Amino acid sequence: MPDPKKYLQRALLLLQQGRYNDVISLCQPILQKSPGAFAPRHFYGVALLRLGRLEEAERELQRACSCQAPRAQRAQANSNLALSLQHQGKLEAAADAIQRAVEYAPAEAAYWINHGNICEARRDWQQMARSFEQALALAPGLPEAGTGLAVANRHLGRFENARQTLESSAEQDFDWLCEYVLVLLLQGDESKALAMADQVPDADSLMGLADYVAEAGYAERATPLYRRVLQLEPGNSVARHLLASLAGESLRQAPRQYVEALYDRHAGEFEQRLVGCLGYCAPEMMAQALGAIATDRLDAALDLGCGSGLLGQALTRSFPTLAIDGIDLSSRMLDEARAKHCYRGLLHGDAVSQMAQLPASGYQLIASADMLIYLGDLEPLFEAALRCLAPGGLIAVTVEAGSEDQPQLQPSGRFRHSGGYLKHLVAGHKLQLRLLERFELRQEHDEMIDGLMLIAQAPG
Repeated sequence: MPDPKKYLQRALLLLQQGRYNDVISLCQPILQKSPGAFAPRHFYGVALLRLGRLEEAERELQRACSCQAPRAQRAQANSNLALSLQHQGKLEAAADAIQRAVEYAPAEAAYWINHGNICEARRDWQQMARSFEQALALAPGLPEAGTGLAVANRHLGRFENARQTLESSAEQDFDWLCEYVLVLLLQGDESKALAMADQVPDADSLMGLADYVAEAGYAERATPLYRRVLQLEPGNSVARHLLASLAGESLRQAPRQYVEALYDRHAGEFEQRLVGCLGYCAPEMMAQALGAIATDRLDAALDLGCGSGLLGQALTRSFPTLAIDGIDLSSRMLDEARAKHCYRGLLHGDAVSQMAQLPASGYQLIASADMLIYLGDLEPLFEAALRCLAPGGLIAVTVEAGSEDQPQLQPSGRFRHSGGYLKHLVAGHKLQLRLLERFELRQEHDEMIDGLMLIAQAPG
């Protein structure tokens, strides 16, 4: 075994450089000789966590937590274990792990921050407030702690407490500004909120501020902010789309720039938010449903709107030999998907245009989880997909469940589609309906949004 001090320095340097596979290569031979050694086991788990290999990271970090080590190191391992669990949506287990971390190291503000973030994911606003209060007491100048406490107080309806916390913050970053503007709007102080928004130097940042307000569940209060964006940038199609959705206008689809910018901005936190906070499990459910329906061998699949690769991972678990190609508008999301090593190929662009360039009848499965929410009229997508689908192949999609005959644009900027609309689409293309099922898609503003899962089969 190398000198422990040099080993630690080398492993830390590799982690800081983002060379996670090199960390794994360094740790594996050491662990073969000393499986109970804490440091290499912990570094191994952290590298897997950074690579997004969450189940493996959970396993290695669990092992690290059971190794003999000083309390400070055990706290660190439990905190990282909590992150791996949170990213998988295992919130109760994550809460247990982060609780152990703060018990091992109660004077470490960073662990209280993680504690508060997991409470937020669990929507435990009271405990979230206590966690961030503890973090602030330990590190009064920490902006993340002050903003987190304000978020908790806002959810508890304590708007004045939230405002006072924000106004007393020594450090005021963009996250602070977003929460402060939202609290001002909720207090009815629109003039001051807009004055604060005027300090934002460019249209992109102002869009981020408006989106923060809308995504917190107050889309109508974001209207004046989107209008300010158009004043700065009259041709901004994203702001126009969101204002149209708030006004209840009917549109064919969300503009490409809107979807691309949305997912580029959120790529780094996408899975933690969607799976860890919003209870999203559509990819796993779709893979399980396909496993029960697909009696013939599936050689190749196309994942439309593949995002960070959640569906690709789920399909790989259910169909280990399946070759999967992915298409997505967001280059940053494609980077996340690429890191999962479950795709044969990845294409950047919109699904309809990219499918037009692919060979006909090349896939036994074409699937899309939660992408069709940005399309109103699904006819062009189905036409393009069916050209690429092999005879007897399966098409599987999820949508937000609607109740109207035609797609409905929501204030969120997304579309909803009804079961009747999907059945009409299936019949129009002479497909066999294999599954049409309602399910819980994800949480939104403390309510569960219902989805529909459709699986249909092309003629043999």
